[in-house]
Amino acid sequence: MEKIKIPEEDDYLESILPDLEKLKFNIDNVINEYLKSIYNLKLRERILHKLQQEIIKVDLED
Repeated sequence: MEKIKIPEEDDYLESILPDLEKLKFNIDNVINEYLKSIYNLKLRERILHKLQQEIIKVDLED
């Protein structure tokens, strides 16, 4: 997994936050569009949970 440097400047983070929120909104829409074709609610929730785990997975090894 690639390492990502996180900027420490609050001004910069504040400036990119709207773009990141928009990106998350669009990603959620795409995921939900695919998931709504799965009628089994339990299966849909399991798949969503797995996707969320993969999206936010963090590699803590240096």
